[in-house]
Amino acid sequence: MADFVPPGWQIEQQLRADLGGDSRPDAVLMLIEPERDGADRRRLLVVLLARGTADWQRVGLGPRVLLCSGCFGPLDGAPRVRILNHVLLVQQDGGSRYAIDRTQRFRYEPATGRMRFIGEERDVLDRHSLSNAHYSSNLLTGQQRIDVNVPEKQTITSSRRRAFSLAAWYLESVDNECNAQACLPWLPASHNHYDGLPR
Repeated sequence: MADFVPPGWQIEQQLRADLGGDSRPDAVLMLIEPERDGADRRRLLVVLLARGTADWQRVGLGPRVLLCSGCFGPLDGAPRVRILNHVLLVQQDGGSRYAIDRTQRFRYEPATGRMRFIGEERDVLDRHSLSNAHYSSNLLTGQQRIDVNVPEKQTITSSRRRAFSLAAWYLESVDNECNAQACLPWLPASHNHYDGLPR
């Protein structure tokens, strides 16, 4: 397993559970780079499928899935990774006035031998106005539910469903340090407009 760790990098967290559905304990490695004069430390997410007693196949490498050591904002924090029912869950929150809490789900896809991005739960909170929005996105079906609460506009709760079309995304494509629409095509274009209801 050490062969999949770049020189100088450290294993920050290691999980063992079945991802491939063959009852073998596969491995997920959360890696962090060495310290460099106080600079932010990058993280890597590596997913390995067990092929034998000491034989591993890398099926996922996420260079931008995990936020760096200084990318959580004043709230600070660290990624939380777990495996549930053969699905890899990555939960991260951060920000300052605008706080974003996201849980992303990835599942091994035998046809491609890769970790497919299958869904996300995203909460956005304006800590000043207490306006908040929740986006529940199923990337397999293209269905999304949006729940919004904007107290200052006297909107208690507004809920709607939205359909979207998106080609298959995999672990390698997810960039959680980017908030541009090109990086988040499963969300509506107004997902980062905090001055009113998302359209």
